[in-house]
Amino acid sequence: MAAIKRWVAVACLSLFLAAWSAAPASSSAPGSPTDVGITGLRAAALSWSHAFLTGTVADIRNMEGTQCRSVPTVSPTVVKAYLKGMRAELQHYLGAPLHSIRIAGVRTRNVTATTGNAEVEYRLPASVVGNDDWVSYGYQHGKWKVTNCHAPIGGESSSSSASSSG
Repeated sequence: MAAIKRWVAVACLSLFLAAWSAAPASSSAPGSPTDVGITGLRAAALSWSHAFLTGTVADIRNMEGTQCRSVPTVSPTVVKAYLKGMRAELQHYLGAPLHSIRIAGVRTRNVTATTGNAEVEYRLPASVVGNDDWVSYGYQHGKWKVTNCHAPIGGESSSSSASSSG
């Protein structure tokens, strides 16, 4: 039941964030989501994790692909309040302040020139991280963006995931 509540919260957050139309920031630093290939994909996965856990609404919006932005506009105040509440619940569930969560690495799979999947590995017990944290990315407008609108942590699946490369 807890996994269902968590997925409902993540889905609602994605819808709220997709509805808010903040102007995206840009970055062209080395090892950034603007880099082509696996280096850029890994940087995007790290950026998505940081944005989701501790970033601003604009940081999250900057990582979303066009597939995640099809919902009508919602007030920025509502989105910020929702994000704050969702993070409080996530922090309680994970048992650690979100800013203290450390990343162990990034796994990738199915990488092409313009698409790929990445999973951020956290230094947390598997029981709280989830067993299916693969996020799909696409290279859009010169930057790797999230295309399946999934959270980078807390995913649950009853099927096994494909092998990783990376």
